[in-house]
Amino acid sequence: MKILNKIQELSLLLRDPNNQVDFHDVADFLSKVMSCNVYIVDRQGKILGYAVQEPSLTEEWINILTQEKRFPGDFNKHLSRVDQTVMNLQDKKPFFVFSPEENESFRSKYISITPVIGSRERQGTLVFARTREPFNEEDMVLAEYSAAIVALNIVYSRQQHKDEEERLRSLAHLATESLSFSELQAAKYLIDAVGNTSDGMVVSSQIADEHGLTRSVIVNSIRKLESAGTIESRSLGMKGTHVQVRNPYVREEITRQFER
Repeated sequence: MKILNKIQELSLLLRDPNNQVDFHDVADFLSKVMSCNVYIVDRQGKILGYAVQEPSLTEEWINILTQEKRFPGDFNKHLSRVDQTVMNLQDKKPFFVFSPEENESFRSKYISITPVIGSRERQGTLVFARTREPFNEEDMVLAEYSAAIVALNIVYSRQQHKDEEERLRSLAHLATESLSFSELQAAKYLIDAVGNTSDGMVVSSQIADEHGLTRSVIVNSIRKLESAGTIESRSLGMKGTHVQVRNPYVREEITRQFER
């Protein structure tokens, strides 16, 4: 397959601009057309996508891919120092941060590394590995093009996450602002009763007795927070009320206003 055809096929992964690219799909495509193992990681070393063409992996590497889903810190640190595409890495010694078995496996492979740069910042890295033959310039053209695609989508994903975080923080602020002081107290004690988990059991009568509140204040607090979509509640009769925190920032906002 000619390089132009490969690029055109890769471009099909971007057919719908409203949908994010699946990094596993990108890795799988590159793995097939380049006949190599492909790893896409973000700047913290989190594995966003990977595909394996040569399945002879050590148990340690399989654990990294399937359990930890992140490159070790020292390994990723050295990846981050590669500031331009390196074809067939020569000096592998800095990357020998694994067990002797995995280091030897790494030593036996041809390794190419392509930085992922977006919005003038390092967003991640593409790593290519194979044992059959060295990478060539055509492989690296495809790698560079892929890195541009990955960079755009990482930046887009981060912006989406930032926008969603701001939306949730705003909803949490509005929800707690609607509470009277006694309802805010009730909300604080409810959240404390749930603990650091996303859901838990609370007993309104017990909270009321311990903190000198009326049950109606507690019920009103739950209803207001629920109407804003920050929590969900389900009565379990005499056992109490199951509360699930739907907005991860409501706990922080309640604590901030309570201590103000």
